[in-house]
Amino acid sequence: MKPINLKRLIIAVVIPLAVGGLSALLSGNISGKYTDFAQPPLSPPAIVFPIVWTILYTLMGIASYLVYEDPTANRVKKRDALLYYGLQLFVN
Repeated sequence: MKPINLKRLIIAVVIPLAVGGLSALLSGNISGKYTDFAQPPLSPPAIVFPIVWTILYTLMGIASYLVYEDPTANRVKKRDALLYYGLQLFVN
């Protein structure tokens, strides 16, 4: 098993977290608008969303690190996977 490159892992996790944070800043007070809508009985409270998004973006960063560091993966497929990941991260 290949040792973990901590610097690359941190960079891979920080990138989606930074993009998510920037998105939250640009979208403004979306949680205030969420509470204004009529909510179904099982809808989660607004505080749940930033927690869940942080977890999801962290897991996305870890997954991108694993793809990048996979020694058995085809180089072209690895490049394409990371390209599509980057595109969807920055387009949304």
